[in-house]
Amino acid sequence: MNVDLIKSNAGDSLYALRDMANVYKCSIVILHHLNRQGGLRDSSSFVDNVSEVVKLYRQEGNFDQNQFVLEWVKSRSGLAGKHVLKRNAVNYGWDYAGPLGNSIAELDRVANYVNMRPHERFSKQQVSLGTGMNENVTTGKLLEMARRQGLITSSFIVGPHDERTRMYHSWDYQGPDLDFPEREETASPSIVPTESFPNGKQEEEDWF
Repeated sequence: MNVDLIKSNAGDSLYALRDMANVYKCSIVILHHLNRQGGLRDSSSFVDNVSEVVKLYRQEGNFDQNQFVLEWVKSRSGLAGKHVLKRNAVNYGWDYAGPLGNSIAELDRVANYVNMRPHERFSKQQVSLGTGMNENVTTGKLLEMARRQGLITSSFIVGPHDERTRMYHSWDYQGPDLDFPEREETASPSIVPTESFPNGKQEEEDWF
């Protein structure tokens, strides 16, 4: 493609790739460099015309040459947050080291607490107390990361004023059966006249 990356309509070139992905039922990954400020180079229309945008960079002040940050900039599938990846110099692979600011052990801790109780649902406060973390904000972030990674899932409890509380649970959770047994069909009741007329016919009524 002959595209001027500076122009505002540069992202329109992605439409051809989108059509190709739709025809062949595949995903297309586009690699793009960051500028010196850590943002995406050239036109912002590239971000507008794709489903997912992920940045991979070294964190400022971190002198570990094999540690990188994977950051979700945009996600139509609901993924978010920053995660630490360790580059494996032996096999040229990557190892997941957990969410930035928290360890992978803490992420596993909240996910395992929920998954080991497949018949229950939990609020973030309950998980915080149950795991001994006693920090609702941190626990809430970890639960959301676990949910978005597919480690657990969630549903809502709707209150009397339509307020919604997210509850976390394992994929094996089954809610209570609220279906009532069907009643047997009964014969249609006979129609009994509510008023009788002495002359055997109904008197004509006046309609207004």
